[in-house]
Amino acid sequence: MKPKQNESEYEQYIIPRDVLTLKKLTPNAKLLYAVILTICDKHGYCTAKNKHFGSLLGISDTSTSLLVKKLEDKKLIKLKYLNRKFMRIIFTFDADSDSINIVLSKVKDALSKVKDIYNIYRQEYYSDILADDYVEDIDIKTKIWTGKDGVKRGKD
Repeated sequence: MKPKQNESEYEQYIIPRDVLTLKKLTPNAKLLYAVILTICDKHGYCTAKNKHFGSLLGISDTSTSLLVKKLEDKKLIKLKYLNRKFMRIIFTFDADSDSINIVLSKVKDALSKVKDIYNIYRQEYYSDILADDYVEDIDIKTKIWTGKDGVKRGKD
């Protein structure tokens, strides 16, 4: 009897023949492409970080970054960045611009909602602190406030 396998324990990665036969692509780059392709086939895009790829393939984040760049240079993947490189989205090179724009729009909307929720929380948190009698001054960026007794408090 076969042991039960769930999706996270057993996933197949397929390297297309045209990528497998590329002479100027390292074996690790081909494996990375197979992983990216599998994720893109499942979701339409890939947001995995270099750390995830590196741990999966047993290589460093730096090596992974170089391999991603190589795949982009070989026109196997397209990279799109949101919020000044805060988030990278990977697409297979055959993804059309309409599909890419739809995904980017949905991700931007989701990030905007998260940012709004965070700002509401932050505003409520600091207004509670300011409402207390012991607060003299507060620095929102550093999250440090000075009490009326002159002692600085907050997160360092």
